[in-house]
Amino acid sequence: MTRRASIYILLFCLILVFPVHAKTVREFWLTMPDSVLHYLDKSKRTEMVDYVDMQVKASAKNVLKGESVIDTLTNEYAKITLNCSSELQIRRLWNTSGDSLFCVVKTLKGPLEDSEIALYTQDWVKTDDVKIDVSSLVAKPDSMNEETFQELSSLMDVKLVGAQLMLDEDALVVNLSVPMLTKEESERLKAILLQRKLKWNGQNFK
Repeated sequence: MTRRASIYILLFCLILVFPVHAKTVREFWLTMPDSVLHYLDKSKRTEMVDYVDMQVKASAKNVLKGESVIDTLTNEYAKITLNCSSELQIRRLWNTSGDSLFCVVKTLKGPLEDSEIALYTQDWVKTDDVKIDVSSLVAKPDSMNEETFQELSSLMDVKLVGAQLMLDEDALVVNLSVPMLTKEESERLKAILLQRKLKWNGQNFK
């Protein structure tokens, strides 16, 4: 065996023994670029994590003079209340090549939920926006006639998708809501709206 071949084998063994470090959600949160969340800079995010370690309320004043709070933080998942009308969720995922990705869900609550879902590399490079097929969140019950179903469907000019990452599972729970309806219309519409759990398959949520 040549010296060069011996070096290659040694390097290969080292790669197996010392795999590339995959960031935890905690590390991902701390390395978030300020441009992603303008009103909560790194010093504030670090302060909040320190409070988590101290097992006290993990809150900090943001630049909008409101309070942001880390509700949950593990190696795989985080949920942060940004203010009274928005929250952020992060979950670490693994793709089919064995690399880690992070799903980030930003949700506005006003009072209906409207979520933006995106996938990022460990270095906060966005790889994709996760689009939800809203047609999969609407279904006609067997007991409903077609005329009523079409009538209710016509109410959905504007559709909002709310999403929640699961704490202990690589999955996303999504639901559909429709703004600018009367209370009676909203109640009737519930009959054709579905909530779905989409599981991560290594490439996307299905």
